[in-house]
Amino acid sequence: MPQRHEHQRDRCNAAAKKRSVPIIPVVADLRTFTTVAPQGVTEFNGFELSDPADIGELAGLVLESLGLQRSKRKIFISYARMDSSAVAHQLREAFTARWYSVFMDTISIRPGAVFQEELLQELADSDAVVLLNSPNVKHRPYVQREIAFADQAGVSGIQVVWPRVQRMREGAFFMPLMLNTKNAIAQNGVVTALTPTGIKQVLRRVADMRTAMQRHREKEMLSPVRAYAQTKGWKVVPYLGRHIELHDDVTRIRIDMALGVPTSRDLERAFQAASAGIRGGKLLYDPLGVTNSQADHLNFLGSHLRLQYLDPKTALQWTVIP
Repeated sequence: MPQRHEHQRDRCNAAAKKRSVPIIPVVADLRTFTTVAPQGVTEFNGFELSDPADIGELAGLVLESLGLQRSKRKIFISYARMDSSAVAHQLREAFTARWYSVFMDTISIRPGAVFQEELLQELADSDAVVLLNSPNVKHRPYVQREIAFADQAGVSGIQVVWPRVQRMREGAFFMPLMLNTKNAIAQNGVVTALTPTGIKQVLRRVADMRTAMQRHREKEMLSPVRAYAQTKGWKVVPYLGRHIELHDDVTRIRIDMALGVPTSRDLERAFQAASAGIRGGKLLYDPLGVTNSQADHLNFLGSHLRLQYLDPKTALQWTVIP
């Protein structure tokens, strides 16, 4: 490469890093990344795209880096320990390798925590649920409540259905993935593990669904806000993945949004909007499932940052927005 082009490339890379412009190098095989990627680009972690079926995962990463999709990447695995524990652990390892945080009740809740409170908060804070519909899952004490709560919280996902097991009607809003001899290993009619094909099917289904599920949850939050704005004669301009703007001819109000439990970055965005002179400092999120201790923590931070927390379910009764 001519030296002039090398300098141009180095300046572009430096400018991109300074402005936090996302760069995701994509290669067919990560083992050859350092040899095929241009010098300077190798500073960034690469993504292996050896199969076009993984484009959904790459698209999600790009949207996250642009701030258009939340970057928590949380998965909730609902399963029966008696007959699907091995598959659950397989999927936990596979999702972790894809940069997801995975919740499993056997290892994700520390001793002494209030089990049901923690479980429902994690469920409401997840991007997707992976329901392992094995023969014994219907006997699991909390499975019916988990499914009902996921529906209430607007969290969808996939239902991995064991051979000779009927789809759970309660989980009809989950996309089904039927196990067979190609995607599962069985001994004496009992599924003991997923094949590499089966694991990829689960990963790719979730990756393909995440963006659509986020848009659905955000639109559900936006609907009562629109109704509130109509009572004030305001226009609503949504920036999905970021915030909402309400305005008339004189006033412009920004409301930041958070799916699940707000993070420190969510609070920072709302705080910076207010600091920038916009009528901001308002954070919209659904407190459904948030534990009392977490709510107290958010209230403490919000009071010090002078943030207003808005619940979409009570939008028509809002009095905090001028």
